Amino acid sequence: MGKIRAALAGQCCVESPSQVRITFEIGTLTCRPVMPKKKQRGNELIKELERQLHKSAKQKDDRKVCDFCVELGDEYRRIGDLYEALRYYRKGVEVAEKLNIYENSVFAHRAIAEILVDPGIQENTKALEHGEKYLEAANKSGKVHFIQLSYHVIGWLHLQIYLNSNAKQEMLLEKAKQWCERSLVYLSKHALDIDCDKE
Repeated sequence: MGKIRAALAGQCCVESPSQVRITFEIGTLTCRPVMPKKKQRGNELIKELERQLHKSAKQKDDRKVCDFCVELGDEYRRIGDLYEALRYYRKGVEVAEKLNIYENSVFAHRAIAEILVDPGIQENTKALEHGEKYLEAANKSGKVHFIQLSYHVIGWLHLQIYLNSNAKQEMLLEKAKQWCERSLVYLSKHALDIDCDKE
């Protein structure tokens, strides 16, 4: 009994798998959620990005609105909120395509495609559509590194669909291989040009 009282006299923190810290004190039980540091930092950055987004929207600065939407998509994706990430990426794509901001369109379409092929979402047809839109935006940008990577990512999307599927369709593996081979052929032809892409 003395050892238990000694342990309870101070504070003993136990984190459960659901990330809730339970603090024991004599006579009280306090429960409060514990947010992983990654999410804490993410939430602070998200708040600032959302503030900047609203400010840019009020100022009707569509270029900045586009940039902040893509950045918010990146941040929500980083902390694992894929549906909120999709919402911001889609808004970013909408503005980017209206303004012909190909770089943002490239980043957003790629991210949308990668999220949609996630095992928890599996909107595979839409993922492949965004993969194709990624390639289109990359071609419009004229940047060799975007074009080469878009071939690779489309191959990766086909591979992920194959891996996440119960019915293993060999056609998906073949398409994945073909897209990756296209990426390598393109890279071998344009490797020197990649270094020349202007920032």
